[in-house]
Amino acid sequence: MNYRQKLNMIILTLFIFTSVHAKENSIPKMEGAVTDTANILTATAKEKMSSYLNNVNEKTGIQVALLTVKSLNGEEIESFSMRVAENWKLGQKGKDNGVLMLLALNEHKVRIEVGYGLEGVLTDAYCGLIIRQVMIPYFRQDAYAKGLEQGLSAVVLKAAGQDIQENEDSLNPLITGTEEKDGLPLPVFAFLVIYFLIFIMGIASKFKPRSNPQGTFGSSASRTGYGGLGRSVFLGGLGGFDGSTGFGGSRHSSGGGFSGGGGSFGGGGASGSW
Repeated sequence: MNYRQKLNMIILTLFIFTSVHAKENSIPKMEGAVTDTANILTATAKEKMSSYLNNVNEKTGIQVALLTVKSLNGEEIESFSMRVAENWKLGQKGKDNGVLMLLALNEHKVRIEVGYGLEGVLTDAYCGLIIRQVMIPYFRQDAYAKGLEQGLSAVVLKAAGQDIQENEDSLNPLITGTEEKDGLPLPVFAFLVIYFLIFIMGIASKFKPRSNPQGTFGSSASRTGYGGLGRSVFLGGLGGFDGSTGFGGSRHSSGGGFSGGGGSFGGGGASGSW
């Protein structure tokens, strides 16, 4: 075999390898707000997340989608996430307010991919905080649905102007795996307490005269840019995953009406592993 034949053989081998790799790691078809190709979610959990994200999309225009895959087949999660986000075109055209949450089961990796329009709100650092402090503690217990619910809630609340605590030093017990005796991560327990207090204040406010003719969604629009979404989600339970969706409307089906709106992505977000 001469030099030219060897070179042709190498080129052919590389072509076959890349073709097989591309086929194995193809972009899944978006099934709605939640696309669970890894089959880690129960039908109930998928329906609950889908209903919540559909309502977020309807009330705010923000499109947050979840994708789970069995394996990345050797591809970096950042690369695959970006390809999916660009293909699905999450978010509104011109506003670029889409978010993709991607979980790769075999690699134990997760990523939050943020559209251009939300990069100033969902910063790389903040997305990293959500992954490390909110989601990964559940993933380490194989509680994938709960971790994804908490992560999606934190993303939506941040986009709506509601912060979780950004001081990582105060969350160190969670980083080291320290938990309450009942197994509930400490920061999540703190979130529950805060949400309960806000829930009580929300009930109390119903007994006071309302001077704002715009109602709930108009009360905080000037501050968050998305109306009263933050308050609605809080009152709906932990980020709205209580079955009522936290928006007061009827529940939506898991798939209908959710598709990309032409949003763009530039690589903003964060990744993590467990």
